[in-house]
Amino acid sequence: NSARPVLSVLAAAVGFVLLIACVNIANLLLAASGSREREFAVRAALGAGTPRLVRQLLTESALLALVGGVLGVAVAFLGVDILAASLADTVGSFGEISIDHRALGFSVLLLAVTTIGFGLPVALRASTTGFPDLIRVGTRTVLGGRGVRVRQDLLVITQVAMALALLVSAALMIRSLVALSSVDAGFETDRLLTLQVSLPEQRYPSGTERAAFVQRAVDEIATAPGVRSAAAVSVIPLIGNNGNSSVTIEGHPIRDPADKIMVGSEVATPEFLGTMGIPLLEGRTFTSLDREDTGGVVIINRHMARHFWPNQSAIGKRLKFGPPDADTPWLEIIGVMGDYRQTSLDTPVRFETLRPLSQAAAPAVTFAVRTRGEAESASGDIRTAVWRADPDLALYAVATMDDIVETNIQGRADLAAVLSGFGVVALVLAIGGLYGVMSYSVSRTTHEIGLRMALGAEARTILVTVIRRSSLLVLLGLGMGGLLAWLLSEALQGMLFDVSALDPATYLVVAAGMMSVGLIAGLVPAARAARIDPVVALAEE
Repeated sequence: NSARPVLSVLAAAVGFVLLIACVNIANLLLAASGSREREFAVRAALGAGTPRLVRQLLTESALLALVGGVLGVAVAFLGVDILAASLADTVGSFGEISIDHRALGFSVLLLAVTTIGFGLPVALRASTTGFPDLIRVGTRTVLGGRGVRVRQDLLVITQVAMALALLVSAALMIRSLVALSSVDAGFETDRLLTLQVSLPEQRYPSGTERAAFVQRAVDEIATAPGVRSAAAVSVIPLIGNNGNSSVTIEGHPIRDPADKIMVGSEVATPEFLGTMGIPLLEGRTFTSLDREDTGGVVIINRHMARHFWPNQSAIGKRLKFGPPDADTPWLEIIGVMGDYRQTSLDTPVRFETLRPLSQAAAPAVTFAVRTRGEAESASGDIRTAVWRADPDLALYAVATMDDIVETNIQGRADLAAVLSGFGVVALVLAIGGLYGVMSYSVSRTTHEIGLRMALGAEARTILVTVIRRSSLLVLLGLGMGGLLAWLLSEALQGMLFDVSALDPATYLVVAAGMMSVGLIAGLVPAARAARIDPVVALAEE
């Protein structure tokens, strides 16, 4: 279920690029059929019926689709491993990903649908041009007339709209990524190495034995070369996991049993806050005197302290895990620590509690080691130190905290990169379509332009006329694209961080960029139109 929004956005992006490519091909086919209108009319006059002409044009479209499909399948086979690795980092493991007969069958079906859906209208239009129409109206106005221009304009507007929607989505993801990268995790991430270990119940059946081993291992690690400090915690921050427990707070009764007070619940050694760089704002941290046979103690974060005791100190207050009638001991709050992100950088700070590992030993712990130099270089000595405490334990998930932070935002980074890639492709196709339509329009109206210039029209007037048309197409496409992006905003919002899916600044910047590129694309054929020699243009007709 967590992967569904990401896959939906990716599927929409792929669909947009496919539609833009199909629209581009349709525009090219319209232009090609316009240049072959005399051929079609003559063949029709010689007895070629509409079905035969349609079959010919559809065959040409199918050949283009077949060549593109073969190349696409080849690229897919080459890139499936890269895609699988990217998806694993982005939305989690999917098991084995490969191209099977179902994927190939779907691709062939999609190829056939797009070929017929976009090739058939063009073929029908081209095949219905009759020889009498060609003679009566003229060679420049049958397939190159107003109806075709309107169709081509609509196709360009559609391309620009879908390109804008993709680029806006990519820009929002990039902004979200930048915002996420600047989030304060609440602790120092540099020169911090983490490694996990599980304590088998057969070797460590009691909490006292587990706590004794962990403290012994922490002491060994602290003496390793290059180590500044070491600690252990049940779950290290930012790995997507968190002990989630309900608590009862003394003096804060719950009226409705359904309204539970939920908190993050971790256990750690006394050195944890100092090693992680989490500030102790009030009270004290754990000591060796906080044992299993002494009174239970707990440290809470500032967010929790301010929520339940806004105008007084939380030190000395009590809470216990479970409902009010639970047979669990009351724990005294002995300290208030700074807020930090436990589950992920994009998760708001929540209520967090920290208990001494000596009073609630966990069956698996993560060692956090602050080093003097590069964390990776000290990993060998740190492993050796743990094995001095117990040589038979397996260490796993060895990683620096910088790596964990990078992994935490990798999903958004990958999605932003994919959407940006799709957006660039869509922009190139859309601008290419605009350039093609404007170039085709200029070539089809060369005689008209030459006549206007012969009657006194200035080159600047011709230039402005062509640019005005291309600008209008881009503006209409941007308007439609803004509406399309708005329709997609709900699906995208859940993947954004600290930025709205309807952020006006992003829409305006992307639209302004596309408008600039569109003007450049329309300027080239406009300049060519302004340089037309009236004498040559009239002579060609």
